[in-house]
Amino acid sequence: MPAGLGDGDDDTLDSLSPCTSGQIAKYNGSIWSCQADVDILGGLNCASGEVAKSNGAGGWSCQTDNNTDTTIPNTDTLADLSCETDQIAKWDGLDWFCADVPGVTGPKTVFVTSTAYPGDLRTAGGALNGLTGGDKLCQAAADAGKVQPGFYIAWLSTFSIDASDRLPANTSGYYLPSGLKVADSKADLLDGGLLNPIDEDENGGVLVANVWTGTRSDGRGAPGSQTTCTEWTEGTSFRDGLKGSTAASNGSWTDSFRASCGGVAHLYCFER
Repeated sequence: MPAGLGDGDDDTLDSLSPCTSGQIAKYNGSIWSCQADVDILGGLNCASGEVAKSNGAGGWSCQTDNNTDTTIPNTDTLADLSCETDQIAKWDGLDWFCADVPGVTGPKTVFVTSTAYPGDLRTAGGALNGLTGGDKLCQAAADAGKVQPGFYIAWLSTFSIDASDRLPANTSGYYLPSGLKVADSKADLLDGGLLNPIDEDENGGVLVANVWTGTRSDGRGAPGSQTTCTEWTEGTSFRDGLKGSTAASNGSWTDSFRASCGGVAHLYCFER
């Protein structure tokens, strides 16, 4: 028996005082203690119109549902999330999304939007922030187009979120709507070159255009304040955003040049 077991030390459960109703035993790395059970939904009692939201650190609370547009998936909550069989819900810091159980997932579709947008994607997408606005624009394009049904997000980075971190860790490849392969895997996508340019839109048409990305060829956000149109909320000539080119299959597909946020560009949309 390990030394100290049952000797009253609080590094074991042996001498933990009885917890009160609704509490559970939690370990902080050094000691056990009685804590409120806030990392599960059990016992959470929200008012009418409120939704349960995670703070990203294991805590749940009742919050106002900020998504009032009933025509767009309510991805800031679990309310309208509809996943495929055996998928799970995951939180990326801004939205809930459907994900496969860890392991290799199936092939994913990628396309470029047929519509171009100013750098203020927050307003264009009718969202609370630019990243979610881009995601909504991609989802709307996918739903109205001819691509494989699924949950689509924009290939965009912000100051704190890298585009690559928003994609599944393992896939069996990325494909254009026509079936042409873009990359064998996520690692292949981020190695600086594509098997084919991402130049097909949601309807299958070929499009040579510039695309908002804010992202380097390794999938990480480009450094500097003049690369993301102020988190994709600025649509004036006072800010710049990094663009990629649908004509490129080298690193320029996502990291080509900076341009004024007052101009317009398309979006890459990845099935997640």
